[in-house]
Amino acid sequence: MQFVNPKTGKRSSKKFGISSFTEKSVIEALQKAHKVANALKTIKTSSEFWEWYDREILGKNEIANDLITYREIFQQIEDKYFSGKHRNTGRKRTKDPNQFGGISDLTSYYNAYGKYFEKFPDWDKYPIWDEIKEIWLSCEQGSATFLVAKIAIKAICERCPNSDELIKKINRIDTVQTEFREKQSIALEDYLKWYWLTMKYRHCVAKIGELLVNHGYG
Repeated sequence: MQFVNPKTGKRSSKKFGISSFTEKSVIEALQKAHKVANALKTIKTSSEFWEWYDREILGKNEIANDLITYREIFQQIEDKYFSGKHRNTGRKRTKDPNQFGGISDLTSYYNAYGKYFEKFPDWDKYPIWDEIKEIWLSCEQGSATFLVAKIAIKAICERCPNSDELIKKINRIDTVQTEFREKQSIALEDYLKWYWLTMKYRHCVAKIGELLVNHGYG
């Protein structure tokens, strides 16, 4: 069967699942042609159409089971993290809180991944973008937390069957930090007053100490 690309106008041929030229096969070919015509009217995306074509026209009923649950993804991320080394010391990470550095490693993992994984209510579900996005946006877009959470969100999406599509969605979301903690500040004049008062106080204390020593109290 031939298909015409609406963008380029070029024709491409696809197998039709008919191996012989008999009266029966001609009727079957006509029936399949009607199915294809109807599918082209109803199916919205090319990926869905070709999946349907393989199943209904070519009879490929075995579809690769590449689905993976949140729980499996979280475990993969955890295993990878703890099989690595501490970025500053080169020490191998450990989950054992009784080993040297174990508590630090567990805390770092929780802050980087664990606390975001906890936000997902059902770990035995298959990941969907709407839920992943909702969890991410709960971290308040524009905050430092939102920016840090991107690492965990991206790690999840990289392990999904449709990872390329999900990474593109992530990259389209603005992660620029716009909210910052209020920093304490002091005017220069106030600082100088504080400085000279402090110095005067230290000078007075030193003088008193000197007088006490001179009078035999030291």
